[in-house]
Amino acid sequence: MIKFIDNASEQLLDELGRQLRTAQWALFAVAFIRESGVEILEAEIRDLVARGGGLRVLFGNAFGITEANAIRRLQSLGAELRYHGGADTFHVKGYLFGASSAASAIIGSSNLSGSGLVAGIEWNLLIGSGDWEVGRLVLAPAYRTDVDALRHCLHIALKYACGATRIDHLFATCTHVLSRLYRRFGFAVVA
Repeated sequence: MIKFIDNASEQLLDELGRQLRTAQWALFAVAFIRESGVEILEAEIRDLVARGGGLRVLFGNAFGITEANAIRRLQSLGAELRYHGGADTFHVKGYLFGASSAASAIIGSSNLSGSGLVAGIEWNLLIGSGDWEVGRLVLAPAYRTDVDALRHCLHIALKYACGATRIDHLFATCTHVLSRLYRRFGFAVVA
């Protein structure tokens, strides 16, 4: 199942609530956090943690918008927080959910804010369990000469995926152009 969520025909808040009510774990990765977003998800987050589930939130402070009260509120609810404080811009927006037999992701433009979850003009895609083609790894041209960057990115992604959910099949594909890049970094290419 792939579903488009734009806050006009359906609010992202409703889908996040549904996902949190059935999840055993959740991972939010957002450019910023506002108290308005935490407040409207508080009951679902509290319920997830009370059931023994875990919530991890990776966030940045894009444009200086992240609110300290939002961080404190998430911590008080039992969320594990990680701040991306690198020199580069952290502008991702993704919500991952998992249970023993299912996983889903919402990827799009919504940050963890009232506007992002309810009222703002947003574009988000929900990808359900049956549609798990897991994304693309794209490195900016400036990082493509760093031999360790690709390995490091792949390691982090695979370590998280293997630790967070059951994986029955794992494979990767790439274009012939990217295969040259991977060979340059020492990866084997199987045709």
